[in-house]
Formats: sequence, structure tokens, C-alpha cells
Amino acid sequence: MFLRSEQNNKFHSLAGGWKKAATWLAAFFLVGAICFEMGYRFGVSSLLSSKDAQASVSPSVETSSAAANSTSTALEPELVSVYIVGAVDRPGVYTAKPTQRIGDVISMAGVKGDADLTRLNLASHVADEMMVYVPTKAEQQNVDGSQGIPSSTAQNSGGVVIGSSESAGSSKSSLININTADEKQLDALPGIGPTLAARIVEYRQANGPFKSIEEVKNVSGIGEKRFADIKDLITVR
Repeated sequence: MFLRSEQNNKFHSLAGGWKKAATWLAAFFLVGAICFEMGYRFGVSSLLSSKDAQASVSPSVETSSAAANSTSTALEPELVSVYIVGAVDRPGVYTAKPTQRIGDVISMAGVKGDADLTRLNLASHVADEMMVYVPTKAEQQNVDGSQGIPSSTAQNSGGVVIGSSESAGSSKSSLININTADEKQLDALPGIGPTLAARIVEYRQANGPFKSIEEVKNVSGIGEKRFADIKDLITVR
């Protein structure tokens, strides 16, 4: 009896040990599972937060870049067209920035040796649709305005024959008088050239002064299109 009782005690003691071990093992696995679950959720949350942050930053960067480009474009000045005629090597229409001066655009056209730049305000800013007439030194003697542009007009307007800033009165007085202009001055008109300039002078000598600017269309070679190019630049007096 005593031996059986001792065996029972050992069995119960061993069984109790296994139960404790099983309890601790179950607790260990439970804690491990909880830690794994928390770690997984934390990792997924961090990944999603990182993606959201990148997504929120990217549009901001793109918006800033677009705004910078827009500002850069807005700061770029618009170009203007300036018509240069007179004592220059290459008369014509030149494109310039509104910050440029009349002297800059005249340099593009090339100044002839007989040009009188002292009668021009070379420091004036250019303007869109501006026309600049570069006089010759010989024209300076025509103070009575009997030929071409009076020197007083050239001095007052800075050499601008027709420009966006000119008043109607000064623009009219600055037009080329086809009844008194010589071949060189007529040659400076757009689309005329030396041949048509000579024909205008010949017509004037044969038929007398022009009674209207439309009469210049009677000159051979000057049709409606060419007249449209010069009608705002000429006058009869």
C-alpha cells in the first residue's frame, strides 16, 4: 500500500509539472502571436503612411514647379515690332523687346554713313507699331519742310514718324509728302524700292502735284496691295 501511494504521488507531481509547462508554453505562444500581430499591423500602417505622405508631397512639388514655370513665363516681356526706314542699310520691320532703345533697333538695321543720329533720341524705348525715320545730314538743311520730314518734327518726336505713342497731330505732320519727297525718301517706304520711287517722281513731274494719296495708284506698279502698305505713311500738301 505504501509503495502504491508513493507512485501515485510521483504521478500527480509529474502531471502537475507537465500542466505548468504546457501553461507556460501556451502563454509563450500567445504572447508571440500577439507580438507578431502587432508588428504586422504596425508595419502595414507605416507602409501606408509612407505612401500617403509621398502622394501628398508629389502634387505639392508639381504645383510648385508649375507655379514657377507660370511665373517665369509671365515675367518674359512680349516682343514688339518696329519699322526702321531712312538712312539705314536694311530698312524693314524689326522685332525687339520693349526694354530696348531706339538706338538698339537702328543698329540692327545698319546705319549709313550720311545718317544724322544727332536728331534722334536714341535713348527712347521702342513701342509696338512704331516707325522710326533716320534722317540724313543733308536733310537737316530742309528746316522749312520743303522736302521730306521737317527737322523740327524729327527733333520733337525723336525720329518717330508713326508710333503708338504719337498724337494724331504730330503723326500727320510726320508723314512723307509724296509731292515733295525725293526718290531716296520714297524708296524708304515699304514695298516701293528705287524703281517705283523714280516712277512716282516722274509721274509728279509729268502730271503735277498729287491731289490725293489715292492718286499714287495711277503710277505703274502701285496697286491696291502696295497702296495699302503705304497709305498710312504718306500725305499730300
